[in-house]
Amino acid sequence: MSWAFAASFAVAFAVAALAYLGLGYGAAALLFQAPPERFYARGISFEAPKGWQCEGQGLETVCDPPSAVDDAVLIIATKTVEPFDTLETYRGILKAPKESGTQHGKFSTVLSEGDTDLGGHIWVDATHRGSEIESYDTRYLATTIGATAVLMTFSCHTPACPALQPELDHLAASVEVLNPGS
Repeated sequence: MSWAFAASFAVAFAVAALAYLGLGYGAAALLFQAPPERFYARGISFEAPKGWQCEGQGLETVCDPPSAVDDAVLIIATKTVEPFDTLETYRGILKAPKESGTQHGKFSTVLSEGDTDLGGHIWVDATHRGSEIESYDTRYLATTIGATAVLMTFSCHTPACPALQPELDHLAASVEVLNPGS
């Protein structure tokens, strides 16, 4: 066997070995990714979008996107279901324009309203423009899970909203009530 053949064989073997190791490492990274971070607050848990910071603030949990996206906020509130906490009541409230949170006498524009199935739960789902902040869209998601009512309010600067909606859908689908009761 010539020296040139042995060197070529060794190089080819090393390249093939590195390729297999690289493929193996890549497959392992895909198969064994760390699970998304779960956040626990006021009787629920959910998967926070990557990079978002969530913090309990009194009766609500406020989640902010990474600092690179500073024009959005998510607020999640929970409470014990009372007789008026029904999907029908939520539909009636969320399909109507809301008075602006920043401009007295001005009302929001309802962009969409209906029901959405997320995580096996029916959520009343409505999006308003200008309901909380002028030039922001706010998506409201409301449901009851057992004895717990959950309301999510997601406000984002209108141009940034489409890119952030999949993260909100994933978060809502991941909501688990820790003690659902009846």
